[in-house]
Amino acid sequence: MIPAYIMDFFLWIQGKRTIFVKIQDRLRRSVGSLDFFTSNEWEFVNGNLYMLLNKMTTEDQKTFNFDPKLIDWSKYMERYCLGTKQFVLKEELSELPRARKTLQRLQRINLCINVFGIIILWRLLMNRFTIAKSLWNFLMGWALKIFKSLPTLMKAT
Repeated sequence: MIPAYIMDFFLWIQGKRTIFVKIQDRLRRSVGSLDFFTSNEWEFVNGNLYMLLNKMTTEDQKTFNFDPKLIDWSKYMERYCLGTKQFVLKEELSELPRARKTLQRLQRINLCINVFGIIILWRLLMNRFTIAKSLWNFLMGWALKIFKSLPTLMKAT
């Protein structure tokens, strides 16, 4: 929580709206509500369920449809997550499209940072170790051969 308070303090000094403590509190509540369920091992036994299903008439099975094989699990999980977001985390579902756009933007930023980090690391390795430079030259030579032979391969198909 200390970094969140520090960041909010700097935002408050700049006259901007403080958000980091609120975000940190949401994260703490989310993790806290799932902690018991994610840190324990669960085993579900459903023998009685299938025994009851087998003893029911087809008419009763249509009336009391509780066969887990008929559940659309992807739709169930989507509704479960949306319900958790709305009722446990007390978030508005109308914010979902904006949150998805923000998530995509953050994923792109993360990808760019990772790519640049790998490039910088690779450049440092190439300057320090001759084997890394030899490997790089081998891979680039191999890639050039493939690109040069690509037009002839395309004509053959």
